Amino acid sequence: MMKRKNPEAELYRCKKHLKRLIEAQSLYKKEVERKARELDRARKILQQTLDSLEVGILVLDTDMKVAFINRSLKELFGVEDDVYGRFCWEALHKLDAPCSGEKCRLALERGEKIEEELIFLKDGKKRYYLVRTHPWQFEGKTAGIVRTFIDITDRKIAEEYELLSGISMYMAHVVKNSITPVGGFVKRISKECENEENREVFEYIFESLLKLERSMFEYESYVLMKRKAPYELFDLGRALERLCEELSSSAFGKEFFLEHLRGEYEVVCRPTDESVRILGNEGFFLLALKHLVATLISYGVEELGVEKVEVEVEGRRSDNDFVLEISFNYAIPVEVRELLFEPWRRDKGRSFDKWGFAICKEMVDYHEGSVKLSSGGSLCRVILPVKSYHY
Repeated sequence: MMKRKNPEAELYRCKKHLKRLIEAQSLYKKEVERKARELDRARKILQQTLDSLEVGILVLDTDMKVAFINRSLKELFGVEDDVYGRFCWEALHKLDAPCSGEKCRLALERGEKIEEELIFLKDGKKRYYLVRTHPWQFEGKTAGIVRTFIDITDRKIAEEYELLSGISMYMAHVVKNSITPVGGFVKRISKECENEENREVFEYIFESLLKLERSMFEYESYVLMKRKAPYELFDLGRALERLCEELSSSAFGKEFFLEHLRGEYEVVCRPTDESVRILGNEGFFLLALKHLVATLISYGVEELGVEKVEVEVEGRRSDNDFVLEISFNYAIPVEVRELLFEPWRRDKGRSFDKWGFAICKEMVDYHEGSVKLSSGGSLCRVILPVKSYHY
């Protein structure tokens, strides 16, 4: 005879089991909601991260429909609406029919990365982009392509500038090398033909040749500064000590075309005992400051008629900067001060034809510093920041 179940006990057991199921379902629901929040947070972080990039990113499926697009690419194509799920030729290229999509199709068919350079008009300006197309996979199958758009306009400009600067350096070198034999030839003629009547003419020719040779030397140095040099870690204290040695040597006058001014200038350079290491280029530092000192000497004597130019160079550490003060015993006229750093400019007949300040500014910009002339016009202050670098 079968034992009859107690209805009340059975009901209690079912209720208890149901309660456990409800509790488990509640816990599962909470876990699902937590995971969903985490996924949503991760999605937003990923979206914001990709939107912060200057690189344009476009993800298409195998039907060429937009699966993802970031902020940079939207701006490049001028897209504001939601384009997800729409054909790229319709949403981005604003076409009524599919484009050839040659590179996209090749990437899908071959499963290889493809690169090309494209030109876009952005804000009315021509910009160059390096476009890379990669296939992407899902569960072992090709599911579409990823296209990245990298703005390489600055690189293209740098390449063009490198070419032009190379040509400029070559032309300056050719002109400079031509001056020496011409000068020698004129000297031979002057020995045979010079007299009281034509002496001034020969002096003018020699002076013009000297100015031309000096200008070519300054221009070469300026272009060299523009081309930039590899960064290195160097000690400003030691560099200043070396600068003082070079400024006091006879080689300085010869190298910077000051031999004819011998006895008409004096340079006093005070080194520092401090060791200040910065990231930059010591060769640039030395060359630029020698050009600046040479400009101050030649301008004072030749242009302003100063009887004897006195230049004083002194450097010191000041908080997070290294300060170089170059003082001189005359004042640069107010009317040419705004032209100091741009010797190629002409303003109402005024000009400053010497390149020392412009060369110095290029060196200072390279080191992320500043250079200024005092209000009195007789002190030039160069400030180079001393930063902490990680290697």
